[in-house]
Amino acid sequence: MKLPVLPVLARAPIDPSLVLDDEIARLKIERNAVILAHYYQDSDIQDVADFIGDSLQLSQAAAKTKADVICFAGVHFMAETAKILNPERVVVVPDMDGRVLARRRVPRGEVREVAGAPPGRGDRSATSTAAPR
Repeated sequence: MKLPVLPVLARAPIDPSLVLDDEIARLKIERNAVILAHYYQDSDIQDVADFIGDSLQLSQAAAKTKADVICFAGVHFMAETAKILNPERVVVVPDMDGRVLARRRVPRGEVREVAGAPPGRGDRSATSTAAPR
């Protein structure tokens, strides 16, 4: 699934008199929105989130929400899952370049070395993948 991408708009300066937490709370009420934030998000984002969790927990929260708008502070594949579960709702991703910081490719030998797996035993890892396109 490919989420529709809005054009990047010119960023207007943020009014310094705004209290951002209050403005976010106001917008969540006005737009009947919910913010889902992954554990790896900065604490400032987690502080305004309605749900914080791993990919599975956030997908479950997305499936249960009655909000019209789901703001997914995570990587795009998580938002794709939320959209699959909620095709009638608007799903937005604040940062389409968001990455799972802990994700990286690790050479097979290094996995065995770190995990202490003896040769001949299967390697185990967790994976996250994008929805089929």
